[in-house]
Formats: sequence, structure tokens, C-alpha cells
Amino acid sequence: MQFAKTGNPNGATLPQWPAFRAPEYRLLQYGDEITIRSIVDSANVDLFQNVFETMRQSKASPQRH
Repeated sequence: MQFAKTGNPNGATLPQWPAFRAPEYRLLQYGDEITIRSIVDSANVDLFQNVFETMRQSKASPQRH
């Protein structure tokens, strides 16, 4: 609800959500306890970085028909 109201998921009594950005790629992991962990070594991060970089490059240089 905090995020819907303010655009920020953090609040006084809520677990602090880390920003998801390079180079840490930290996220909240839910389980018996809520913890912050890094997925910097995740193959999924590498995959999506490559996909998005390819998409950015294709938009930056329009193809001729």
C-alpha cells in the first residue's frame, strides 16, 4: 500500500527495500525472515542485461528498409 500511495515502498515500520541497480542488484528475499540479498552473480541478470542492451542499440540505430 505504501508504494501505491507514494511510489516508494519504504516506510517507518516496513522492511527497507533496496534499490535494484548495478553493481549490487540487491533485493528482498521473503522466507521465515525477510532478508536482503544480492543476485549480482545471477545468470538471469546477465541475460537480461544483454537483451536490454541489444534492444537499446537497435532503437539507437534505426534500420533502413
